[in-house]
Amino acid sequence: MPAPERFSEQGDLICYSHTGKADKVFMLSSTDYDESTEYEQNFALVSIKYNPGTGTYEAHKSLFMTRGQAFSFGDFGTGLALTPYGNLWMTGSWWYDPISIGVKHVYLAEVNPEAHLLSQFDYGHEKLTFAWASSNEVATDRNGVPVIAGYDQDEEGNNKLFLASDTDHLKIYHYVRPLYQFSIFDPVSPATGNYADSAVDLNYPTAGIPLALVRSYASRFADESGRLGFGWHLNLLDMHIEGNPTGLDKARLVWGDGHAVEYMTSGKETEAGSTTVHFTPLGLQDSNFVLSGHQDEDGIYFELYNKKLDRTVIFAQATGSHWYPTSMFKGQEKEAPGAFPLNFTYGDSEITVEDMASGRSINFTLDDEGRVTQAQGSAGETVRYQYDANGNLAQVTLPDGSSIQYSYDSSHRLTMIKQGEATLLQNTYDEKGRVIQQKDANNQVTTFAYNEEDLTTTVTSPDGLVTTYSYDRHYRLTSVTDGAGHQKTFTYDDLGRLVRLTQPDGSTISYTYDYDGHLTSKTDASGHTTTYTYDDEGHLTSVQRPGGETISFGYTDGLFSSWTNPLGGTYALSYNDLDRLSSLTDPLGGTVNYSYDDQGLIHEKTGRDGKTVTYTRDAAGRVMQKTINSGAKTVTYSFDALGRVTSVSGPMGTVAYTYNSRGVKATETGVFGKTVTYTYDGTRLHSIAAGDFSITTQRDGAGRPLRVTDSFGHTLTCTYDALKRLSSISGPAGVEVSYHYGASGLLDTITYRRGGTAFRTITITRGPGGRIEAVDDEGAPALALSIPSLELSFNQMDEIQGATYDPSGRLLSHGGRALTYDLDGRLSSSTKGGHQSLFSYDPVGRRVTIEEDGVERRIVYAGATPIMELDASNHPTRYFLFGPGMSLVLSGSGELQYILLSDFRKNILAALDAEGTIVSQRLYSPYGLVLSEDGPWPVPFGFLGEAGIYTEATGLVLTRARAYDPETGRFLTPDPKRPTPELPESFNRYMYAYGNPVNLTDTSGLSPFDRPPLWLIPYLNVLPTLHPTNTLNAVALPPMSSFGSDFSLSLAESYVADATPIYSDRASDTGGGNPQLAPDPTGSDGLLANFDTIASSAGESEPPPGDPVAAAPGTGYVAGISSVPIIAVI
Repeated sequence: MPAPERFSEQGDLICYSHTGKADKVFMLSSTDYDESTEYEQNFALVSIKYNPGTGTYEAHKSLFMTRGQAFSFGDFGTGLALTPYGNLWMTGSWWYDPISIGVKHVYLAEVNPEAHLLSQFDYGHEKLTFAWASSNEVATDRNGVPVIAGYDQDEEGNNKLFLASDTDHLKIYHYVRPLYQFSIFDPVSPATGNYADSAVDLNYPTAGIPLALVRSYASRFADESGRLGFGWHLNLLDMHIEGNPTGLDKARLVWGDGHAVEYMTSGKETEAGSTTVHFTPLGLQDSNFVLSGHQDEDGIYFELYNKKLDRTVIFAQATGSHWYPTSMFKGQEKEAPGAFPLNFTYGDSEITVEDMASGRSINFTLDDEGRVTQAQGSAGETVRYQYDANGNLAQVTLPDGSSIQYSYDSSHRLTMIKQGEATLLQNTYDEKGRVIQQKDANNQVTTFAYNEEDLTTTVTSPDGLVTTYSYDRHYRLTSVTDGAGHQKTFTYDDLGRLVRLTQPDGSTISYTYDYDGHLTSKTDASGHTTTYTYDDEGHLTSVQRPGGETISFGYTDGLFSSWTNPLGGTYALSYNDLDRLSSLTDPLGGTVNYSYDDQGLIHEKTGRDGKTVTYTRDAAGRVMQKTINSGAKTVTYSFDALGRVTSVSGPMGTVAYTYNSRGVKATETGVFGKTVTYTYDGTRLHSIAAGDFSITTQRDGAGRPLRVTDSFGHTLTCTYDALKRLSSISGPAGVEVSYHYGASGLLDTITYRRGGTAFRTITITRGPGGRIEAVDDEGAPALALSIPSLELSFNQMDEIQGATYDPSGRLLSHGGRALTYDLDGRLSSSTKGGHQSLFSYDPVGRRVTIEEDGVERRIVYAGATPIMELDASNHPTRYFLFGPGMSLVLSGSGELQYILLSDFRKNILAALDAEGTIVSQRLYSPYGLVLSEDGPWPVPFGFLGEAGIYTEATGLVLTRARAYDPETGRFLTPDPKRPTPELPESFNRYMYAYGNPVNLTDTSGLSPFDRPPLWLIPYLNVLPTLHPTNTLNAVALPPMSSFGSDFSLSLAESYVADATPIYSDRASDTGGGNPQLAPDPTGSDGLLANFDTIASSAGESEPPPGDPVAAAPGTGYVAGISSVPIIAVI
C-alpha cells in the first residue's frame, strides 16, 4: 500500500465506522494546553482511508471533542462538516501499565441521540508531544464557535492535519505506539524492558482501607524523585493530584506507584459561592473511578470515588499545584468512625496515616528533601531508610534489624540488591534504559533483546533456551515460540480483543465478547462452548456449560448476594451496614453468621451446627488466640518483630518456627519434639534434616536437581534432555523411570525398568489442545474389579440422597461407613466393617496421628510433606524420600525397604523391594478406585502419592485438607473455601478435580490447581497469576475485567476446560469432559516441589476460609500480609 499523499504518518489509531475501517487516525489537540502537565482540555481525531480504486488515501472521518462531548463527527474534506450527533462514549475494556506508563488501548464509541452506534475509535497512548501549524479554513461548532480545520506543511515540507479553535496556534499530538496486551510483569516488562520491584514494609489488618506501607520501584521512573528517592514510590504518600492552584480547569492524578492519568473537565455546577467540576479521563480509564473538584471560600479540594468498591479519597492538603490525601474511607456518604477511614495528618517533618476505627497508625519522618527516613507503626515496629549522595534509596533496615542494600548506576537505575553478604539480583541496562541482562541470587543469567519499538523479541534463559516473541503493527503480541519451536499464536478482532488462541498442536480456543467487552463465550479445542451473561452493571449473572448446566448469580447494591446451582438450590448472602458479610444461608435454611469487633475485624463465626469460633487480637490486629465453643478448644499464636509466625499452640502441643537472615524458614519443630532444619544454597533449598535423617540435593547450573541423597546413602539421579525436560530418574537396584515427549512437547510415554528391562509402560494419547483422550497402561495387573456405575441422586445442597449429614454438610454415614469430626471439622474417626480408624491433628492442621486396631502411627512433616513415621514412643519406624516418578521408603534404621514408582498423576503404581523385585502393583480408576492389585500393598500411600495418605481399613484417601472417597468420587465434607462467580466449578463443593480426574488432580483437597506444571508453562493461557516470575509467555485471556474479579479468573482459565461440568458427580468413571491440559508428570509436585518448596509452608497449603491465621508460603507471615496490592488504598 503506498504512503499517504496528503498526510504524514503521525499515528496508528484505528477508526471504525459504518463506512469501514480507516487506515490511519491522527489525534490532535486545540486549546488550553499546559506544558507543565501536558494537559489538554480539547482534542480531535482525524482519519484517512486508502481507496484501492484510485490508489490513494482519502479523508474518512473526523471528530472534535471538548469537555467530554463530541461536537463534530463527519466526513473530512477541506473543512469540517460539524453536526451535533451526540455524546462520545468511552466503552470496552482498557489496560494501564503502571510500570511501562501507557494506556494500552481505548475504545471510543460515538452514538446518536437514539443511542445507535455511529462510529468507534480504538486508540492507546504512551505519551504525547506537539508541533505548531495554522490554517485559514473556518467552520463552526454547534455553538457557533469558530473551528479551523485543514492541513498545512511543516518546516520539512511534511503535510500536517490540524484543528484549532479561537486561535491560529495548534498543537498536534504525535501518536506514540500503545503498550499493548501487557499489564504488570515481574521483574522485567516485555513491553519496555523496565525493571520493577516492590516490598511490603509494614502492614496492619483493618476493616476498611488497608493500612499497608508498600514501596515500589520502576526503572522507568529512575529520573523522578519521590518520597523514597529516585525511582521509588510509596503507596500511601506519593498518591496526589496535580492541577491549577487558582482554578479547577485541569487535573492530573498520580497513583501511589507513580503512574499518572490526565483528566479533562466534563461539567460544572455552581451553587451558593461554591463550584463543583466533574472530570473525565483523557483516554479511557477505569469507569469505576469518578474524579470531581470543589472550590469554595476555603480553597480547592478533590474527591476520587471508586464506585465498585464504594471507596473515596479526599485530596485537601494543598502544596502549590499539588494536592495530597487527607482521608480515605469506605462509603461515600458515611462518616467516621463507622466508615473506617484512613486519616492523614501533615507536619513540617512528619506525616501520620491513621486507621480511625482501630487507632493503628504509621508515622513517617521526613528529611529536609521531603524523603522518608523512618516509618514507625503504632505497635512500635520501625523501618528506617537511608540514601546515598545521589539521592538514591541505599538501605532499608527492617524492624528486626536486618537490612537490604540497593545500588544504582549514574542514571538512578537499580543495578544490585543485596541482603547482608548475599547478592540477590543484578541488572545490566542498555543505552535506552532497558534491562538486557539479569543475574539472580544463584548467579543464573537471563538475557533480553528488544526491537526498535522497545518490545521484547527474545528472552534467553540460563539454560540457553531462547523464547521468541512477535507482534503486529499495533504492537500486540501475535506469537510466542519456545526453545523447542513450539508456537502459540494470538488473533485479535478489530477492537483488539483476543478472539482466537492457536496452540502448538494447531488446535484453537476462541472467544467472543459483547459490546462492553465482556467475555460472552469460550469455545475450547474440542468445540465445546461455555457462555456467560451479565447485568447492566457488568456483573456475571450466569454461566452455562456445554452440557447445558447453568449456574446463576445475583447481586444487591453491587454486592454478590446469591447463587443458584444447577440442582435448583439457592444460597443467600447478607451484609452489614459496612458491606461486611454477616450471614450465609443455604437452600435448607442453615445459616452461618459472622460478627465483627469495634475495629471492623472478624470477631466471631457461628456455624450452621451452632459451633462458635472466636478470635482475640493484639494491638496490631493479629489473631493471638482462636477459641472454639467458649474454650472447648483454644489455639494461640506468637509472632516476631517482623510479624512472622513463630509458634502455634493447641491441645496437641506446639509447632515452632525460626527464620534465617533472608527471612525464609530455617527450622520447624513439631508436636512430637522433632526439629526439621532447612539449609540453602543461595535461595535454593539445599538440604533438610530431622534427627538422623537428612536429604541433600545436588543441582546443575540452572538449579535443576541432579542427585538427591539421603543420610543413609540412598540416591535418586535425574537426567534431562536437550530441551531441559526431565528425561529419567533412576534409583537403587537398577530401577529407572524414563519420560518421552511428543511433537507438541507434551509427555506421551512413561517407561518403568528394572535391570534395564521394561516391565510397565504408560502411553498417553492426546487430542486437541493437549487434552488426554486415552491412557494405555501396558504391564498393569489384570483388571479385577469392574468400574461401578453409581446411581447417586442429590438434594439441593448436592448432598447424597439417603446419606446422613450433619448441619454443616459433613457426611456422617453412607455405604456402611460411620464418620465423626473434630471441632475444626476435620475427620476424626471412620468405622467400617468392624474396623475403626482414629485421626488427630497438630495446631496448624496437619494430620499427625493415625490409629488403627489399637496401633498408633505418628507422622513428622517438612512443611506439608511427610518425611518420617514414628511409633507411639516417638521412635522413627520409617523415613520417606519422595521424587517425581520414584520415591524411597526406609526403615527406622535407614535400610531401604521399598522403591515406589508413580505415574503422571502422582499415583503410586508399584512397590519394589530393595533388590528391585516387584512386591505389588496397582491399577486405579481416574477417580482413584483400586481396580486391581497383585499383592498386599505395603505402604500408606497410593492414589495421589504422598499427598493422599491411604488406609486399607477406611478405603479413604486423606488429602491435606479433606478426606476423599474414591467410590463416590466425592469429598466427605464441602470445600471450606467460599465459592466465587469467577470460578463456577467451585459451587459444587464436594466434587473431586471438578469432575475431570483424567486431566486434573487435587492433592490439597482444596483445589485442582495446586501448582502450574513446570513443563506445561509454555502452553498455559494465563501465567501472571500462576507463575509471576516467568510471565513473558503469557497473554491475559480473557480480560479479567469481564468478571470484575481482580484477575482471579486467570487461574480458572488456565486449567478448566469448557467441557468440564459444573455439577458432574461421579456416575461413571470416564473422567467427564475434555480439558485442555494435563497434570504435571515431571516435577511440579515432585523433586522441585519436595526439595525446593518443602520448606515454604508452615502447615496446610491454604488456611481454612474465615481463619485469619495461617503462614503464607515461604514467609511465615499471617495469610494476606505478603499480598497487599501496590495501590492498597483505593
